[in-house]
Amino acid sequence: MKFCPNCGKKLETTSNYCPKCGGALKTAAASATEKSSAGATRKNEAKTEAQKGTPRSLQEKIVRYLLAGLMIIVFIFIAFYLPGAQWQRVNAVGNKYYEQRTVFNNDLSELNALSGSYADARLGNATLSRKATLASAYALKAKQAVTSWNYFSSFLAQNDGLLKDYNVNSSDAKKEIDSGLSAVKTETQLMHSELRDYASGDAAIAGVLKALEEVESADSKNAGQ
Repeated sequence: MKFCPNCGKKLETTSNYCPKCGGALKTAAASATEKSSAGATRKNEAKTEAQKGTPRSLQEKIVRYLLAGLMIIVFIFIAFYLPGAQWQRVNAVGNKYYEQRTVFNNDLSELNALSGSYADARLGNATLSRKATLASAYALKAKQAVTSWNYFSSFLAQNDGLLKDYNVNSSDAKKEIDSGLSAVKTETQLMHSELRDYASGDAAIAGVLKALEEVESADSKNAGQ
């Protein structure tokens, strides 16, 4: 049994219109069908949207897990490895500094001892040989020291930032090196001026003078690099 959707009259006809109110029976039914279809469509759309929020395949899940793992690795690298690597560099530079510092101190001590021995020996014919020997030893050591000290000075300039982290004042250390180089230059000039009057006809003295001149040349060459 059918009833009019508009006025509720009992229908006994197959007409498309209600005999009482004249309402279109087919249109109303179609409207009900459309409403039902629209509701089903909205449900399907909602279901589709919900599915978008979850991985649709095993491959997508794997990609997400890999990205998450990569982010964790990056975080660990930044949080732990970088500070450790920085400290390793600081520690390596600090150890190198004290190694070079020890060489500098030992060189300076040895040169001061040779300079003192040379000064204690009065210049004369009887002591000329000893003075020349001491001057030769000083020139040999000074040439070696000048090269080493200039390298040390360059090392300080290149690693100033890391040395600060190691509580080392590069400027003060460089001043000490410059002071040592100046003292070596002064001493070689003094020895050279004292011995050159005896160089005539004495090949040994001439050789010592040449060695002293090479010290000053080495200092100028290394300072210009």
